[in-house]
Amino acid sequence: MGKEISKLVSRPIYSYLYGFAFLIFKSSAYFGSFQPYFAIAFLSIFLLINYLLIKLTRRIIGNEFAHLISLIIWMSIFHVVGIAQLLGYPFAYIPIKFYLFFYLSILLVLTLLVFILFKTAYPIIISKVINVFLGISILIYSINGLSAWLNTNQETKFHQNQIISKTSVERKEIIWILMDEYGSSLSLKQQMGFQNPMDSLLKKRGFQVYDAAKTRFNNTLFSVYSIFNEDDSIKPSSYYEGINLLRKSSLVPTMEKEGYRFVNLGFFDISGHPMLADRSGYPYTFLQQILVAP
Repeated sequence: MGKEISKLVSRPIYSYLYGFAFLIFKSSAYFGSFQPYFAIAFLSIFLLINYLLIKLTRRIIGNEFAHLISLIIWMSIFHVVGIAQLLGYPFAYIPIKFYLFFYLSILLVLTLLVFILFKTAYPIIISKVINVFLGISILIYSINGLSAWLNTNQETKFHQNQIISKTSVERKEIIWILMDEYGSSLSLKQQMGFQNPMDSLLKKRGFQVYDAAKTRFNNTLFSVYSIFNEDDSIKPSSYYEGINLLRKSSLVPTMEKEGYRFVNLGFFDISGHPMLADRSGYPYTFLQQILVAP
């Protein structure tokens, strides 16, 4: 048995194994959104393209290191945005010159591999190291992702299912306005001496303006989630979990049981009420979770 495993690990299968490892890595961010059909389709397309890429590379260089070249190409495609973020570039503003410099560097690395590594390295050793590394990575990401998904905080479950007793018979329209990317009026007044005319306009129309309202989170999704689940003590493990929990929020069902009709004019799906339009840039589907960085 040990010899069979050693023989399998020695084979250059890591370029194919990488596709599975990447799928697990992206899925582990939130296994709750996992969809097997998309996963199978993604993996099938990856394996087919990888097979053709290796076949083409072998025709050009005729070497066992075709798998290593394929692996480097895939990594440069799937992780270029992550590398840019590690270097300090914001996700939405990565300049074209970074991509040019990055892929020129990859081309240089591949050229050096052709002229240097192929004459000195041992393909079996490289296969063993990368195969074992990817196998361990798959195991770690699977365990961590499943643990984060299954060990849902009991307090979160409570807030999703709680029912608040009726406190008023009167039914008035409730209009909630969230000013995203908007400096608080109190901050503008204290730091710049600016009196925000929006406040007085809203107050004249009967709105309650919260001058000093604060959130524990520096992300719009998590802040909105905490409001609609009536709890800001729990931070979702990822954007994907935050989106899923917002879709199951506790506040809207409670209000609907009180006789209110909820109208969603925002850019999040809230408790079974679809967004008016997608303006957020957050990944909402499992396919986006796989393909969209980070």
